[in-house]
Amino acid sequence: MNTTNILLGTTSLLLVVAFALSFGDFNKNRNSASANKEYEEIRAELAAQKALFDKMQLENLRSSAIKNPAPAPIASPPAQTDTAPLSEDLKSKLEAEIAKLKDEKDKAELKAETNEKETLVLMREKTKAAQRQERDAQRVTNALLMGNVSAFKKDWAWLSFSPTDSANFQPGQELGIRRNSGILGRITIDRLEGDQYVANVKENAYAGGIPDIVEGDEIIVIPPFYGVNGE
Repeated sequence: MNTTNILLGTTSLLLVVAFALSFGDFNKNRNSASANKEYEEIRAELAAQKALFDKMQLENLRSSAIKNPAPAPIASPPAQTDTAPLSEDLKSKLEAEIAKLKDEKDKAELKAETNEKETLVLMREKTKAAQRQERDAQRVTNALLMGNVSAFKKDWAWLSFSPTDSANFQPGQELGIRRNSGILGRITIDRLEGDQYVANVKENAYAGGIPDIVEGDEIIVIPPFYGVNGE
């Protein structure tokens, strides 16, 4: 039996006893001061008992809520969706699409590999060409000076030059025309007139024909292996 039931039984018993003891006197002397006082005391006691009962009932409710909290809502599992099996036609289309994508991937990888190899070859060729040009420029720079151009006739494709003291050339001998570290063109000795050599100027493919020669350009012996690609 819990506290609430005990309190409720006590209150009911008190009410019955008080009513039984005072009913006779209250009826005999309804308007007497003692009857009124006793009546008020019973009412006060009942009010106090009711307040105490309400308080204890509220505490019992709180204690019950703490000991037995409401269960948390359980989330329902996601609804399962039925997946229909693939049809044979759709499966064949998917397999064909996968095969196509794989083939395109293989072709792209092969193309990328080929491009990479070609790029490496081109880089090596450029490196070789640059090295060859550097060697040629060094050889031209180091070539011994044989004379300087004194006159040039482009329309006639000939020039004359003053040789150095030690220079001595034979008709048909080929020489080069140097400007800075490059060979501008080539000449062939024709004859010696006084202290000047007369030579025929060869066409230069890079210059688009006869190169533009100016007085003071240098005459040199063309270095061996100049412009040879196999080196």
